[in-house]
Parts: sequence; structure tokens; C-alpha cells
Amino acid sequence: MGVAILYQGTKNFLQLSVNNGGFAIGCGTCALGRFPITSFQVANDVDILRGKHQIAFGVDVLRTRDGQDNHYQDNGVFNFDGRYSNDPLLDF
Repeated sequence: MGVAILYQGTKNFLQLSVNNGGFAIGCGTCALGRFPITSFQVANDVDILRGKHQIAFGVDVLRTRDGQDNHYQDNGVFNFDGRYSNDPLLDF
């Protein structure tokens, strides 16, 4: 049966490397990502002292959005290093 997992890879993004004089496709450590982080804050406080009396009021307006979307190596990295035949191109 297995486990039903929804996988959404990144289209047209392949990372493959053949070590020891082979070749590489992709950039190895690239991270496709969007980081639209919006944050701003406005604050104002007022304190009034008259003898033994104090009155204080203030306002704090804050807006924060965090929409990180990172696809760091989500399609997998295929690495052929010759561990099975002692030749990386032959393993590929």
C-alpha cells in the first residue's frame, strides 16, 4: 500500500553530478525561493504625571507577513561517485 504523500517538485530543475572527472548538471547548492517578508511597526506612548497621579496611554500598530517558500533541493540530488563499480561514469 505505502503512504499517500503529495509531492510537488520544482519543474525543470535537475541536479546531477558525476564525480572524478565526470560532469555536473545544475548548481549543487541552488535554492529556489521567494521570501516576501513584510514587517512594519508604529508605536507611540504618552505618560502624564501630576503630583501623585499618573495617566498613561499608547498605541502600537504592527503588521507582519511571512510568506517564505523555499524549494531547496526538493527534486533530490543525484550523485554518482563510483561506489559500486569504482567508476563514477559507469555507475551513472
